[in-house]
Amino acid sequence: MKKPILLLILLICATAQFSRASVLTVTNDGSGGSQYSSLLAAYNAATNGDTLLLEGTNVQYNNYAGSVPNSPWNKSLTVIGIGFNPQKDHPRKTRIGNNAHTSYLPAGFYIGASGSGSRFYGIEFAVNVYSYGTLNNLLFETCDFNGFYDFNGYSASGVAFVNCIFDADNTTNVSLGSNSNSLTNVQFLNCVFDGTVNGDNNTIGGMLFDHCLYLTSLNPFSALHNALIKNSIFMNASPVANNSSWINNISAFSTVFYTLNGSSGSGNLLNTNPNFVTYTLGSLYANSHNYALQAGSAAIGAANDGTDIGVHGGYSKFHESGEVLITPIIRSMTINQTNAAPGGTINVNIHASKPNE
Repeated sequence: MKKPILLLILLICATAQFSRASVLTVTNDGSGGSQYSSLLAAYNAATNGDTLLLEGTNVQYNNYAGSVPNSPWNKSLTVIGIGFNPQKDHPRKTRIGNNAHTSYLPAGFYIGASGSGSRFYGIEFAVNVYSYGTLNNLLFETCDFNGFYDFNGYSASGVAFVNCIFDADNTTNVSLGSNSNSLTNVQFLNCVFDGTVNGDNNTIGGMLFDHCLYLTSLNPFSALHNALIKNSIFMNASPVANNSSWINNISAFSTVFYTLNGSSGSGNLLNTNPNFVTYTLGSLYANSHNYALQAGSAAIGAANDGTDIGVHGGYSKFHESGEVLITPIIRSMTINQTNAAPGGTINVNIHASKPNE
């Protein structure tokens, strides 16, 4: 009886947020409790503008039936999960896996051109995510990428990654693909990287990295050109990029930011420890870390927007809990009786609050 009540509450909240479209509830937990038992069924039933509420189950949602690949994600939908480290009783992540696996496409989650306008909140992507067409107005917020995001040689405009974790350790986290694609207004805001951004020597596109944190021991940027990198912190390796602008960043190393191939910079602090509340130099991302700044940190108030340098600066409301900021969080729920007659009434105590930010 617990799941229908929980999902009903989320449904009411989400309906208020997205009142002009349908809200479809989904769980792949065998005990049920929602309208759809698979992501594929909900996706097939949805129309552009609808919202899919995916219960956190720790069981991977695959967007195809059995061994038969579905087409790429080609609808403009909002998908809401639970976040990457929610502070609640019995948290279980919302994990999305494959929607293609053929002889010519490696296993992964593919977003086609008609998937432009989609928004993903609080999803853990258990596989690599690929552009599979020119994408516009795409949002990932409080998502966790276990693999990498690959623009795959396609152009993109208005694509944003906000408060996301890229936790593939010391390997590619983001790849641009071939030199034929153009990137416009592609932003990474308040994201944490355990690996590298591979520019693939693409000299056409441009990207913004603002208030990010880089924990990889490799060069955080490989063959990256024409980027704007600001208000970010580099802990375990010196960054290098070509023809890029470096503004108000902090590095724990002494290497300058802006000496390579026409790059420029100002307001950067070198050989400076930002003094996180909980962190050991050399470590990669862990949800037990606290990347807020201790009193006296050189990063406090030092960003070019007047906020702190790092993931807790800016205006995106990053929090280590990675909770979805557009829905309330059900912290706990207790059923106050052991049984009820069919069609009867049960009494439930629910503790809910706004997300951590």
